[in-house]
Amino acid sequence: AEAKNLLQGLLVKDPQRRLGGGPEDAKEIMFHPFFRGVQWQDMLEKKVTPPFKPQVTSDTDTRYFDQDFTGESVQLTPPEQTTLNSINEETEQPYFQQFSFHGSATALAQSIDQ
Repeated sequence: AEAKNLLQGLLVKDPQRRLGGGPEDAKEIMFHPFFRGVQWQDMLEKKVTPPFKPQVTSDTDTRYFDQDFTGESVQLTPPEQTTLNSINEETEQPYFQQFSFHGSATALAQSIDQ
C-alpha cells in the first residue's frame, strides 16, 4: 500500500501537486512512509552497505543486462541525414497549407458534411 501510494504521488501530472514538487521539495519524498526505515544521513555519507554490489570487470561489462538489450545492433544517433530532415518548418516550402491548428474542429466538421 505504501509503495502504491508513493508511486501515485510521484506520477501526479501537475508538478505543483506531485510528491516532491511542493515547497518541501525532496523532503516530501524522504518523509513518505515507504522510506520510514531509511537513515538518510547515513545514505548521504555512504555508510549504508548496498544489498547487492555488482562485480564488473570493465566499463563495458554488460553481464547484468538482459541479452535482449545487449544483443541489439548499435545505431548511430542521430541517424544519417534523410529527406525528412530537410523539411524546414514552413519557410522553404509551405507544406500542408490547408491544415491549421486553429479551428481544426470546424474544418473537420465541414469535411464530414461534404
